[in-house]
Amino acid sequence: MYRTPTAPGENFERKKYKDFLRRIMTAMANEGGYVLLGRGSQIVLQDHPKVLRILLVAEYQDRVKFMVQRYRLSEDEAKKIIKEKETQRAAVATNIFGTDIDDPTLYHIVLNVSLISVDWAVEVAGDFFARFRKELGEE
Repeated sequence: MYRTPTAPGENFERKKYKDFLRRIMTAMANEGGYVLLGRGSQIVLQDHPKVLRILLVAEYQDRVKFMVQRYRLSEDEAKKIIKEKETQRAAVATNIFGTDIDDPTLYHIVLNVSLISVDWAVEVAGDFFARFRKELGEE
């Protein structure tokens, strides 16, 4: 797909990639039953009435600690992966969609797992989703 952001014809490639994402993600959102992570889904589907957008955030050191414990990585490996993923996330948002992926207005709710446990965040998100579905009449 979209691999060469600085190549000639990049605007055409960017548009083609965004159109592809929009078609696929909109079809999934219309059907329901999916959890979409990444690829700018919060941007592509920001106006879709059946999509709930949740952002999880955490302090840098908490993310490093999580990666070390969860994936049994060294601290340096965890830091490297986090940096790579942050760069990729920002590049997709900026280069493809021209926006800040961490803009809180793109999300219905932002949960800080440095301040609450991951289990609590999952519970809050689940409760929020249940309420969201009820409001849609999809209980």
